[in-house]
Amino acid sequence: LFFIMYFFALFFLHGVSEHFRTYYEDNDGAICETSLCLELQSLCGDVVNMVLSLFMSICGGVDWRDLWVILRDVSWVYGWAFIFYIFFMVFGVLNVVVATFVEQSSMISQRDRELVTQNELEKNRQYYYNIRRFFQEADPDGTGTLSSQKFEDYLDDENVQAYFQSFELDVTQANTLFRLLDWDESDDVDI
Repeated sequence: LFFIMYFFALFFLHGVSEHFRTYYEDNDGAICETSLCLELQSLCGDVVNMVLSLFMSICGGVDWRDLWVILRDVSWVYGWAFIFYIFFMVFGVLNVVVATFVEQSSMISQRDRELVTQNELEKNRQYYYNIRRFFQEADPDGTGTLSSQKFEDYLDDENVQAYFQSFELDVTQANTLFRLLDWDESDDVDI
């Protein structure tokens, strides 16, 4: 971006310096003090001011029409070159820069969604593992089945109730969970 502005600044400075040289030669060595020359000196007097004026003209620091008028008064070539500069910078360079940022943001958002999905799947796996372990601990004799009575006896322990609540489940929901797992209504659940 800076190099494009620097290139155009040098091009416009050539025209400004030619304007001052021509005025000096045409007026027997008199220094140009017209309103055009004063505006040229303030906005386009050196490379730094020219680059700054070009930058401000594309980002709203100065109305680009003001700079266009004084460059057009130097020569119609510089006026049209300035119009091309505005068009090129606004519609070409700046839109490409904005599109790049939007694309990068979209990619980051997509990665965030994938990460959230992976975290949720991992939480589900951990939840499944904890519930399975909970039921295995409720079967101390290791038969591989858990009766309704053994399950209720297991839930009477305060430590077990606290552990069950760590899954964000209320102990009163335990019987409902047991009934859901007892799909054949045999009053036994396979672990």
